[in-house]
Amino acid sequence: MVWLLLFPMIIIPYSDTVVLPFVSLLLLMYVVIIKSSNIYLKIISIIILGCVTSFIYFLKPSSIIPFIAICVMGILKIRKLKIKNVLLMLLLAVSLCSSYAIIKIGLNSQDYIKIDANYKMPMTHFIEMGMKGQSGSYDQASVDAMKSSNKKKKEKYIKSHIKETLTNRGWLGYIKFLLTKQGYNTADGTFGWLKEGNFIGNSSKDKPNIFKEYLYPDGKYLYDFKFIAQFIWLIGLVILLLGFNDRRYFVQVLRLSLIGAFVFLLIFEGGRSRYMIQFLPAIIMLITLLWDTSMQNLKRINDVLFNKENIISD
Repeated sequence: MVWLLLFPMIIIPYSDTVVLPFVSLLLLMYVVIIKSSNIYLKIISIIILGCVTSFIYFLKPSSIIPFIAICVMGILKIRKLKIKNVLLMLLLAVSLCSSYAIIKIGLNSQDYIKIDANYKMPMTHFIEMGMKGQSGSYDQASVDAMKSSNKKKKEKYIKSHIKETLTNRGWLGYIKFLLTKQGYNTADGTFGWLKEGNFIGNSSKDKPNIFKEYLYPDGKYLYDFKFIAQFIWLIGLVILLLGFNDRRYFVQVLRLSLIGAFVFLLIFEGGRSRYMIQFLPAIIMLITLLWDTSMQNLKRINDVLFNKENIISD
């Protein structure tokens, strides 16, 4: 929470940031479920987990990837089904489905905003957009093509452009594109701060303070902020890399969540590190849990590279 006070993207009322506390709550409820021995606390946590997952799905569907990772790891862990565990899984399914139905009914019955389903963008549109250009990011031409109410026309546009992109790139070219896109997805430690949109129009000189000097486009210390953010992000990535041999169950759940996030952003619209914001709760927890293992592995590497006695004995 203290870290988020220094995280500039938090001031933007966008789904990437709004979803953060709910993803954190999802992970918290799961930790309570697997760590607590109190059956009543487990039941309450399972109900909350189902409800918050449904809410996250409607707020930002891709942010339920940690829940998918939880389910996958749970299935892989199953050796023998116990009646208690079956009942808890059924309770989760009931909580998930009932909360989904309630939210869906509420959205369909509301008349505050009139929704024309004919203008809905199909999921394949975001796949097509994720294959275009140099980084598979937002493409205005694709978005404009989806403004039609003709569903068949939109599907025809998507299929033809996906086929055209694959034909032009070839499979080897497409693999190279994905590797490049992964770099765009994860490279920027500022998560695209000030690289898109016009949400800050004021000058840091108007009622100046230290935050404006660090974060505004004309701020005196803007590039200091970018350097610090990038440095912290690189340290985090190194910790994730060096902690590869930590096989604790919850670590594996978080690791699978991160892999799922990478795969999702490679397939769908991405190409900007801003899309990683929604997965920060899992990333921050994973970095924290892997710290000790990473430091141990770093010490081993240091001993091998710089300790002459080890080199001679080897």
